[in-house]
Amino acid sequence: RFAALRKDDNCTAAAAWSLVTPEESDQDELRDCIMEGLESVEGGSRLGSDCAAMSSDNCMDGRTAIADRWVDEMISRGSVRNWRELANADSSILHSVLSRDTKLDAEHKNTPKTFMKANNIIHRDHDLSLVPSIESIDTWIEAAQTRSIEEIMLDILGGNEDLFILLRDEGPRAGTPKDLCLWSSIPSMLFDEVQTALKKRNGEGIDTEMQIVEEMDVLRWCKRAQVALDSLEWLGCYITPIS
Repeated sequence: RFAALRKDDNCTAAAAWSLVTPEESDQDELRDCIMEGLESVEGGSRLGSDCAAMSSDNCMDGRTAIADRWVDEMISRGSVRNWRELANADSSILHSVLSRDTKLDAEHKNTPKTFMKANNIIHRDHDLSLVPSIESIDTWIEAAQTRSIEEIMLDILGGNEDLFILLRDEGPRAGTPKDLCLWSSIPSMLFDEVQTALKKRNGEGIDTEMQIVEEMDVLRWCKRAQVALDSLEWLGCYITPIS
């Protein structure tokens, strides 16, 4: 005779949940990541020296034109359509894709296309020095990863942005999937931290639309965070700093 058992609903929810990477193309997302990378790395694409001879407006125009070129090539040739996919990309493979495109231009185009802005030559298609370095691409990927973490955390938390801000900026300091995984062995303590932060908000009269958080919710977040970490290895590189 079998004993009467009840299946844990949290186990079912965790098993059913999976991390889904969006497939929609978003040029603005990719451009933002590239532009942030260009601000932190100079020389790999020779933009630093080129910009030194331009006004600030023309320099920005030059960076934007070249960034748009790389965005188009990532989407059409590299199957990188948004910052979530860029976050998962391999810089060496992406470098190969962008290098191949520029070399093909040099071999097959009799008249290289030139982007013009305010009578300044910004970029020639056959200029191989404008292939981004692997170091530069790494900065794009890092920018994409830092942006993607917030989206992934919102997926884990069921879209509750207020809760994400509380976890990241207040008591628990748990703003990444790895942070939540570190709490997974002691979810009751994370629950206590969340409750303390909520009580502090209420005491300070901060208006919040957050629903009641229960300990089973905390356990669900930790299990989902582990699923995310198992899906994307790079997520293990990011933790929330404790000031």
